[in-house]
Amino acid sequence: MKIPRTVFVIGAGASKEVGLPIGDELRNEIIKLMDINSNPNDDNKFLINTAIREKSQQKPEEYMDARIAISNGLRLTASIDNYLNLHRENPKIVFCGKLAIINSILKAEKDSKLFIEKNSRINMEVIEKTWFTLFFRKFSEECQFHELGNRLGAITFIVFNYDRCIEHFLYHAIQQCYNVKEEQVKELLHSKLDIYHPYGTVGSHPWLDVENKIEFGGRASPQDLVNLTNAIRTFTESEETKNHLAHKIDDLKIKIINSQRIIFLGFSFLKQNMDLIFPINKQRMSLRTKIFATTRGISYYDVELIRGDLQERFGTEINRDRLVNQTCAESFQEFNRAFSFVSN
Repeated sequence: MKIPRTVFVIGAGASKEVGLPIGDELRNEIIKLMDINSNPNDDNKFLINTAIREKSQQKPEEYMDARIAISNGLRLTASIDNYLNLHRENPKIVFCGKLAIINSILKAEKDSKLFIEKNSRINMEVIEKTWFTLFFRKFSEECQFHELGNRLGAITFIVFNYDRCIEHFLYHAIQQCYNVKEEQVKELLHSKLDIYHPYGTVGSHPWLDVENKIEFGGRASPQDLVNLTNAIRTFTESEETKNHLAHKIDDLKIKIINSQRIIFLGFSFLKQNMDLIFPINKQRMSLRTKIFATTRGISYYDVELIRGDLQERFGTEINRDRLVNQTCAESFQEFNRAFSFVSN
C-alpha cells in the first residue's frame, strides 16, 4: 500500500493546543524577564542574571543597556524574532534575547499538557482533543510497530518553533500505544524521524545523543542557558545557516515538490519563513499535490493574499476550501479522510 508523502509545516499555533505560547504571549513573558526594575526575587530572573554574569565574567552591567532596550522596545515589534532581527548587529541584545527565549520556552514546556515527570507517562486524557492525538490516530491506523518505519519515512516535519513538542510526544506516544521499550522507539526515531527546525530548538532531547541536551521542560543551570544560546538562531543567523546547510534545504525542497500533501498547522505565513523553505518556485509542483492550512485568526482578505502567495510559490492552483479558519485539531476533524495514511 502506497503511503502518501506528507509534509507538515508547524507554527506556534500548533503548540498552543498543549499550552505553549504564541508570539505575543512569548513577547510579553520576555518583556517581564528583561525588566530590571520588577520582581528582583523571581527565580527565572535570578537564573537570567546569573547566566549574564557567567557570560560577562562577572560584569553584568555591560548587558544592562541591552536588557533595558529589549524591555522598552520589544512591545513595538510583532515578536521577539522580529526584534532580534532588527538588532542583529548588537550581540548583547541578541544574547539576552536568546537567554529569555530559552528560559521562557523551557518553562512553558514544563507547564504544558505534554510535560511528564521522570519514569512517568503523558496524560493522554488531557490531550485527547488536541491535534497531537488526532494526528497519532491517523499515523498509527492499521500500522503495526514493525511497519512504523515506512510510515514515518513518508512524513517530513518542518517546525518553526523553538519547542520540542513533536519529538517528545512521538517518543512517548509510540511507547504507550505499542507497549514497546524505550530503546526500540529511540532506534526508530533516530533512523526515520525527519524533522527540521529552521531556527533551532531550546536544546536536544537526552535520547537523541547529541550536544546541548536538556529534558523536555528541564531546569537549566546558568551555564546551560549560556551554552543553549548556540542552539537557537535568529532570522539572520538562519540565513547564514542556510548557506552552510544548503544540502538539507535542497533535500527539503525535493520532498516538498514530490509530496502528495502539504499541511500547514498553526502557521502564520510570515514572508521570511516562507522565503527560507518555499522560495518562488521555478518548477511547477505536481497537480496531485494538495495543500491544506489552518488560518485561525487570519482575516478573509489576508487568507486570499496567502492563497495567492502559495500559488506563486508552488506554481499550482490552491483550493480555497482547504484553507480553513479552524484550530489544528478542528482541521483533523474537518479533513478526517483527507489526512489519512491508508487508502480511502
